[in-house]
Amino acid sequence: MSSEVAIWVDGVSKRYEQPAKSRKGAERVFEVGNDGGDGQLWTLKDVSFRVYKGETLGIIGRNGAGKTTLLRVISNITQPTSGSVKVSGSIAPVLALQSGFNPQFTGRENVYLKCAIMGLSRKETDNRIEDILDFANIHEFIDRPLRTYSNGMRARLAFAVAFNAEPEILVIDEVLAVGDETFRRKCIARIAALKENGTTILFVSHSPPMVLQLCDRAILLDKGELLVAGDPKLIVSSYQRFVYAPHEERSKVRADLLAQASNGAPAAGVGDAIPSPETADPSPKSLPSADFDPALVPQSTTESIPQGARIIETAILDQDDRRVNLLSPRQAYKLTLTVVFPQPGTQVRYKMIIKTVEGLEVAGAESHPQADNRPFVDAGTKLVVTFPFVTRLAPGTYFVDAGIVGKIENRTMVLHRITDAVAFRVAADPDRPIMALTDISAGPVREVAAHHATNQAGAEQTKAG
Repeated sequence: MSSEVAIWVDGVSKRYEQPAKSRKGAERVFEVGNDGGDGQLWTLKDVSFRVYKGETLGIIGRNGAGKTTLLRVISNITQPTSGSVKVSGSIAPVLALQSGFNPQFTGRENVYLKCAIMGLSRKETDNRIEDILDFANIHEFIDRPLRTYSNGMRARLAFAVAFNAEPEILVIDEVLAVGDETFRRKCIARIAALKENGTTILFVSHSPPMVLQLCDRAILLDKGELLVAGDPKLIVSSYQRFVYAPHEERSKVRADLLAQASNGAPAAGVGDAIPSPETADPSPKSLPSADFDPALVPQSTTESIPQGARIIETAILDQDDRRVNLLSPRQAYKLTLTVVFPQPGTQVRYKMIIKTVEGLEVAGAESHPQADNRPFVDAGTKLVVTFPFVTRLAPGTYFVDAGIVGKIENRTMVLHRITDAVAFRVAADPDRPIMALTDISAGPVREVAAHHATNQAGAEQTKAG
């Protein structure tokens, strides 16, 4: 990533005049607060940030946050009401399934139209047309009118043009969610290749794992305002804390995020949910062992506001019930959650997810509400939930998310959730290295000699036991 700036966004605001008769419809799309009460709908409010050349910036937020409007302003499709945007380099926006397309033209004609809009000459398009058609894989439809295409086919064509135009800046909206699994994987691989080649990428998604996988930095938008910006892991944690907050508490969480951002502090909640080893009061079953590193504490911990239940301690224990966070490969351990219930809950279940440093979810488990004979939990209950697991993971550092889901007053909700509740490190096994992220083998690999029969009709077979 270069130190040169590819995109400057300075104090950008965008206002739409909203006719009185359609304001009720707008209120269903945008939360109260975007409309100032005078028919003026503000979709962006004083947004400022920089994107550096070769950087991939993720943009996340709820529906109506202003994400698409921001991309349209950056792509010069619409003009800001105030503020300014400066873009250094050619830009390829993929903002809607038919953006830059004419539904009456054929797919082939639209390829030439879109390429011309993006600044390519006829000859340059001629040189790319076959690669575009191969990527879209809709050869039999390419000379039919675009209006006859499905949404998935339009998405294929739009991405194929954008990816093969070799832009300096690629702008992608949530349309990446359209299309089959094979095509999405192809798109993600192409994005990764463009990223490796130094393309600047703006990426809007509602998928936190995808933001964590692809982005160098991220920003969180809400009601047209930029709440926080920074490392994708911290921004995704802030986003999850925000969206999982009860409606009546969301304004406070939002204000906290804005206050921390204005003070230059890390994303909200960082490191505030795990007591340090020196101040923790471990139970006898969670005393640390020699395989416990007190410095291995997540600095990205966030938690939702408890609603009827609270996780008060999260720990990984070995088979002797000693607290550990330095794990050996292929050994058995257990994650324990100590939970208290200030009020009764029904249909309670517990969850855990193991993630990589980049946020990729690699394993998880969930209890069944009847499996542990606790479909109903009385107020004042304190219990320990245990998830046994075996470390079939490649060497490295991992994080654990923990959560409780249940019903309170007949409404299913997240009772408490801690993101990055605990961290652990898996050591390498020089004798039996794990070749990928996880090891699915159930035991040592067996070698069986193959004997060639000289006087038999077939080869000898080894029957699987």
